[in-house]
Amino acid sequence: MELYVHIPFCKSKCRYCDFASYSGRESWMEDYISALLTEARMRSDELGHSVMETVFIGGGTPSLLPATLLDQLLTGLHTFFTIAPNAEFTSEANPGTLDRAWLDIAVKQGVNRISMGMQAYQTELLRTLGRIHDFTQVQHSVQLCRDAGIRNLNLDLMFGLP
Repeated sequence: MELYVHIPFCKSKCRYCDFASYSGRESWMEDYISALLTEARMRSDELGHSVMETVFIGGGTPSLLPATLLDQLLTGLHTFFTIAPNAEFTSEANPGTLDRAWLDIAVKQGVNRISMGMQAYQTELLRTLGRIHDFTQVQHSVQLCRDAGIRNLNLDLMFGLP
């Protein structure tokens, strides 16, 4: 069985994004995580505590969550679901919001793959897309992932940009 958890918060909304995401709503995060964990508890009861072979935390920008809320979320997921020891446990991250404290919590809680939204190398294309980072931040974030012990890392790139 697979589990997808959506974190709908972003520092800013990218111009190309069709996903449910909201900028400037950080004050909603605590209530959202609480509601999400209530939903997780109800769903785990319905599923009979099935084993999760894959966990994917997407968004939005999961790396925008404060480390304490990430810890609360991941602790709850481990409480309500059995996550297989060899599960691929992924979280999306934005190079403009990723920090070591967040990564340390993620790794401690079993995240073993980061999917980072690089999108492009060129500063002008990143601006056109409405991204909040530059390539230097991508390089720094990749090093943060490596230093935190993440070995399974992908960088999302967009093809065919103007």
